[in-house]
Amino acid sequence: HQFEHIINASPDKDGDDSPAANSPSAEAAVGLLTTLNRAEWAILQPALRLHNAAALSAIEDALFILCLDGESPGTSDAWSQQILCGNGHNRWFDKTLQFIATPQGKWGVNIDHAPVDGLTVVRLLSEITTTLENRLETVLTAQTTKQPVSLKSLPPLQSRSPLQLTWDLNADITSSLVKAEADFTALTSQLKVKNVCLEGLGEVLASSHQIDELEAIIHLILQLAYFRCHGQV
Repeated sequence: HQFEHIINASPDKDGDDSPAANSPSAEAAVGLLTTLNRAEWAILQPALRLHNAAALSAIEDALFILCLDGESPGTSDAWSQQILCGNGHNRWFDKTLQFIATPQGKWGVNIDHAPVDGLTVVRLLSEITTTLENRLETVLTAQTTKQPVSLKSLPPLQSRSPLQLTWDLNADITSSLVKAEADFTALTSQLKVKNVCLEGLGEVLASSHQIDELEAIIHLILQLAYFRCHGQV
């Protein structure tokens, strides 16, 4: 019910979400500012914080960001691109952890690698996936046997509705949003993500060659691919 409340309250649920369209759409695209060059965004922050301190503090104090995307690409390549970039509107790239979910039940995570190692997040995702699979198995078993579902280990649900953040955006900030969207679109249009599945390359093969660090192999593969493309490392 809380997710439905958020979706129904979204300013860009049924209309144009371009920041140039109108004020509510600009509010829905504030995350675009986090796509700007670090120096540009640092200069803009004091002006944005002047009238939006509460909203910024709520985001900064949050453990993670949950991004409810309205679309779910049909291919793994497009899905990877969406997780990595999206359109910049429904993201806050200053946050270390951004969980991204679609109406079709697909989910992924965008991380800022600077403050946390990738393997730490992989372990977190593994635990989340295991928990979700166990919950799903419990529900499906209950439906099959027509027994009541027991989820006593879940914390009690909060009865209050989510708090919608509001933004007071002046003309300069709105103009910066338009520029950020143009710059982000130009940058991401140069990026192409292609998923490749290498059969047989994994922990079993690494262990057979007495290699404990599979991540080291992955880094070597990346270095070799770059060298073959550009002739240097």
